[in-house]
Amino acid sequence: MKKNIRQPGDKTEVICEECQAVRKATWNYDNYLLDDGTVVKEVMLAHCDVCGAQAGLAQQSSYLIRNAREKNKRRDRTTITLSRPLRDLAETRVFKAGSSSMSAVEVILLSVLAVLREPDRREKYLLKIKTLEDKKLLKSGTYSERLPIRFNRTTAKLMEEVTAATKLSRSEFVRRAILLEDNLVNEHVRTFTLV
Repeated sequence: MKKNIRQPGDKTEVICEECQAVRKATWNYDNYLLDDGTVVKEVMLAHCDVCGAQAGLAQQSSYLIRNAREKNKRRDRTTITLSRPLRDLAETRVFKAGSSSMSAVEVILLSVLAVLREPDRREKYLLKIKTLEDKKLLKSGTYSERLPIRFNRTTAKLMEEVTAATKLSRSEFVRRAILLEDNLVNEHVRTFTLV
């Protein structure tokens, strides 16, 4: 099967929105403007031969648009601090479950937040998080491990809600989340390691 890609100078027919008619068009690399004002460079576009307006986007350049949109998605970023023993525990838990392209700490945090997203379990698990304060690993080592974590808007909002409900900082919440091991959380950890 022959694969076709558009080359500069190739001709096609398009429906030109400017002309409000079917027109001949020429393919060429050009800048494409997204709705949010982002300019995507070197996109294969068809330009109307009559008015010069952009009238078509080649499928071969769709990844450029997708990448630009993904890059522009707002992500909240925070840095948490952990002790080496807590980081080691997170890495061990995720290693036992499988592997993931995310950091082990993110896998565990997202697993705990997935449980907390379920309204009928939220109070029970928030109480579990609060009562982990006496665990030995929370008090061992210094919090010298700095780890950046990014959240999408939904996860950032949930993180704000649960840290407010527990009156814990983000770092303290994550430290306790690493220690929270039960079947439901571990099930989510296994799910994230399959990704």
